[in-house]
Amino acid sequence: MQASQVTSYVFLHEEEISDHDSHSEQSEDEESSIDIEQNLNTCLCFLGKDKKTLWSKMLVIMSETKTRSHNIVTQSSGVIGAAKGAKTILKAWQLHFPDSVFEEIVQHTNKYIQKLRANYTRDRDAADTDVCEINAVLGLIY
Repeated sequence: MQASQVTSYVFLHEEEISDHDSHSEQSEDEESSIDIEQNLNTCLCFLGKDKKTLWSKMLVIMSETKTRSHNIVTQSSGVIGAAKGAKTILKAWQLHFPDSVFEEIVQHTNKYIQKLRANYTRDRDAADTDVCEINAVLGLIY
């Protein structure tokens, strides 16, 4: 396994701030800020917002860490199998509900209609259904 390379900024230097305000300390602070600015020109560093912290721009190689095996994605995302060919809503619907499902719905619906047919005097009031009618009803609901 290769070591992963991560760009990181390494903390190099931070000066402590004293509570004493003497003339000698101020001159040292001025000299150190001049030294820092000169160091920035000669090395690959960033100066922090506090104007005292130096951060390295060098690349840090993280070789001691290891990516856990359960975090590695081995498959590409997206639909698989027959769903890849479903380019329309109707094709996707037919994958979930094939014609055999609708034929079974029609069969059981017609059995129920036959039980209720005795309650009606005209045959057209309790006519058998077909796949087209079931699709129409589900289309209205959906």
